[in-house]
This record gives sequence, structure tokens and C-alpha cells, in this order.
Amino acid sequence: MYMNGNLKVKRNIFLICFCFIFAAFLFGCAKQPMPAPIVLDGVSREMRSPGFWIAKIKKPDAVLLNGQEIEKLNSEFEENKLVNNLTKFGTSYFAGKNFGTSLKKTLAKYNKYKNEKLGAKNIKSALTKVSSNINFSSLNAPVAIQYGLAVKSSDLRIIPATIPLYSSKETEGLDRLQVTRLHLGEPLIVSYKTKDGKWFYVFAREAEGWMEASDIGFCNKETWNSLLKTNGAKTKTASDFVIVISAVADIYADEERTEFISYAQMGTRFTAEETKDNLVKIKMPSADNKGVLYFKEAFIGKGDISRGYLKYSRRNVLEQAFKYLNTPYGWGGQDDFLDCSSFIKNVFSCFGINLPRNSAAQIHSTSMMKNISFFKEDDEKSKGAKIMGKALEGASLLYFPGHIMLYIGQANHQPYAIHSIWGYRDKNDKNLYLINKTAVSGMNLGKNSKKGSLLERTSFIKNMSK
Repeated sequence: MYMNGNLKVKRNIFLICFCFIFAAFLFGCAKQPMPAPIVLDGVSREMRSPGFWIAKIKKPDAVLLNGQEIEKLNSEFEENKLVNNLTKFGTSYFAGKNFGTSLKKTLAKYNKYKNEKLGAKNIKSALTKVSSNINFSSLNAPVAIQYGLAVKSSDLRIIPATIPLYSSKETEGLDRLQVTRLHLGEPLIVSYKTKDGKWFYVFAREAEGWMEASDIGFCNKETWNSLLKTNGAKTKTASDFVIVISAVADIYADEERTEFISYAQMGTRFTAEETKDNLVKIKMPSADNKGVLYFKEAFIGKGDISRGYLKYSRRNVLEQAFKYLNTPYGWGGQDDFLDCSSFIKNVFSCFGINLPRNSAAQIHSTSMMKNISFFKEDDEKSKGAKIMGKALEGASLLYFPGHIMLYIGQANHQPYAIHSIWGYRDKNDKNLYLINKTAVSGMNLGKNSKKGSLLERTSFIKNMSK
């Protein structure tokens, strides 16, 4: 169950174009971005603690979905083609006869993008080199698929290149070539490669794109199948795996924690072996100098992990979400930071909920969860009342095209959210203020701007419960 590669490339291009249009829609054209206040208006010191919001919930520890219900939800994401079902790939993959043509058009399109450090002439030269490195003739035929795991936190790219390109001077820092950031240990289907063999076109569960070969550990199908079960939602016992519940967890080669190896993001899974004092010994995926997957012994702090998934309750969701407070914003997960949808995805992954990667797919309805929409005549006051009356604190997503937030509750008769946000406009779009982090805010942020406040733009509520 996967999309034709040509359609996927078109979808990626569409999503990027859409996000660019959305950025213009959301932020308009400012002379020069300005830093937002460290603490946003209407947010007290207490509001920046999860306990403030948890105390407002009558039964914060009630289980919202059990393991079987979460497995059903994950299956529906695959059935609705919101994510890739990696087990449905055959022995070969063919992207489609128009894949190469679409890729050429994509490269031509990015000639118009910006990077002041490179300059227009060097951008064109760099993209020409990228184009010459793509084996376009191989894209016209099926290719035998390979299997692997990400052996580090890895970028998926629109084209096989690391150069960052921006849609405008104002949005410099939002690399439009970034698809997403994959967690360490993410299972992969590997297809086409570049002429120099340094890039592969890969499929992960959440997305597809070009990935550096050095980030992949290759294995046979039998090994991959057994690893996929370990990295999936289903597991026989809670002791089969551990999941990272800190925002970022350090990984060490030794029990004394003096030899740092790497780090892992919230939601990353590892096969667990044994617990020693305050450490847990894990199997860490790695690749040898020929790119062959192997596992090495490593150690991670006991406080950074959970054996098995966390219980899916509103207390736990809020506590996980607030661990990301003040984490820098990262478009498409660049630099291992968070955009709005990766923030939501990482938080809910701690409970075994494998949400899709982008915000539009995350808000998609399932048979278990229905969206609550608004009427055209709903004004700001009626929207606020509907959110505070029907959304679940710590278990509802608030969405408008291009942005998604976690509803955390109400204070002073106003709804509040925690979200990873880049910036907002003030009255009549006179100034653009950069927040550039995960923050608690009122829904009135951006009020009196040309496009309205967060509340005025909100179009859907999704309660992440039955």
C-alpha cells in the first residue's frame, strides 16, 4: 500500500508550495522580523507548567485509548494512505514514467529560491551538479528494493543535496528542501540511488525522499521484518523495548557515561536488554564501513526512557508536551528541532500512536475519532466557546491549514494551546514577531492582523479519544 513515486513527488512539491503560500497567508510581507517577547501576552509563569493545566482536569489519569484501540487507529492511518505501509512493498519499485520529468521540474523550480550566503549564481551551479548526479535513465525502470534502518537521526530531502534554500529573505532559516527528520532506528525501504552512490530515494513510514547513504544500515529482508515488528506498534511484552520520553536523550558507549555516542529524540524506540543502576543497556543500530547494519551495546539513562509505551492519559500527554517548552522551531525537523506537526507527532508517539507527519494528515478523521468543525457564521467568541466546551484538555488538536496545536485548557475564560510556532503578525501586519520555539500561548495571538488570530483561523478540533 503505497503511492506511485511520481504522485508522491508531486505531492511533496504541492506541500512545499502550499506551505509557502500558507506562510504568506499567515505572515504577509514584513520589512524585518523582530523577536517576540520571551513570555507571550496573557501567559503567566504558572501557565508554563503542566501542573497548572493538569489540576483543572477532573480525571487526568483516566486511560483515553487502550493498546488494542491504538493499534486499530494506527492501522486506519495506513488504510487511509496517510502513512506508508512498508510491508506492502514488493521485491521491486517503479516510481512511474513521469518521475524523472517531475524531478527535473523540481530542480528548475528551486533555481528561483534564495540563499544569500551562496548567491544566485552558486545556487544555479549547485543545482546543476545535483541534476548531473541523478541517474535519470534508471528512474525509467523498476529497481530492486533494499531494506535498512536509519543509523542516526536523519534528514529526508526533496532533492539529493544538503544545501539549504529559502523562499524569501524574510523566511530565511526555513529550508524548503527539507521533507522531514527521521528518528534513529527508523525502518526504511530503499530504492533509487544517485550516480555517486551517496544518496538513496527511501520510504519511511511517515514520508519519502532522498537520504544520505551514510545514514543507512542495510540488512536482508528477514532481519528487517523482525526489526519492523520491534519498531512497530505491536509488541508481546512491555520489556521488549524502551521508548525515549525525554525531549532528547544522550546515548553512551560505557556504563560510566564518559564515551558519548549520539542522542535520540522523544519517541525513539530501542530493543532493551538489561537495567543497571540508573542505566538501561540497549541495542543501538549502526552501520559498518560497507553500510551493513549491525547493533552495538549502548547505554541510556533510566530516567530518559519508559519500558513499553506510556499510559495514554491527559496527564501524561501534557507532561510530555511541556518537556518541549522553549525547544527551538525547526522547519521539517531541520537541525533536530521541531515544527508544529513534528512536535505533535513526537509527543503522541510516546503512547504508541503513530500519527502522520504533516498537520493536514494529522487532523484527518478516523472511524474512532471525529473532527468537530465550525460554521461559517461562527465568530471569535463562539469559536472560543466551542473549543472550551467540546475540546479535551491535553487530548485535542486544534487545526487550521498549515498549523496544528495541542489544546491545554482555559484560563480567564480564554482557550490556550501549546505549539511549535515560528511567528505571528501584529495589528494590520505592521510587524512580524518571531517566536521560533515551542510555546504556550492564548488563541488571540495575531489578533487584529490581516488574517486574524489563531482562534479566528481555527477550522477543526480533533479529540484524540473515543
